[in-house]
Amino acid sequence: MRRGEFEYGDGYENNDLVCCNPNGGYIKPKRITEGMDVLVRKAGVKKIRFHDLRHTHASFLLRIGINPKVAAERLGMTPAMFNERYSHLLPTMQDEAVDRIEAELKKYSEKTLDPVDK
Repeated sequence: MRRGEFEYGDGYENNDLVCCNPNGGYIKPKRITEGMDVLVRKAGVKKIRFHDLRHTHASFLLRIGINPKVAAERLGMTPAMFNERYSHLLPTMQDEAVDRIEAELKKYSEKTLDPVDK
């Protein structure tokens, strides 16, 4: 149960929103932008848009190795849409993948194998 459901009872609109009014209703996008501007100013950080948080989240998920399918689901996108939108972030990750694969192969190539009994 969300906080607003206690306060508004049957008058609470459960629209399954991430950002909503206390009664569960829709917030005008302008109000979210204004609120974000206040938070950014108070934090003393570079001005960003609310929507930029979505891109930051997507980039972060890729950076920490979250499967792109899972990342896409979190953002409400299909994997194809996600890959189209964020594939530009993958080139450096390809280098990291190559390095990790090489390290694993090197471990196995350095192992001494026991002779096989005939």
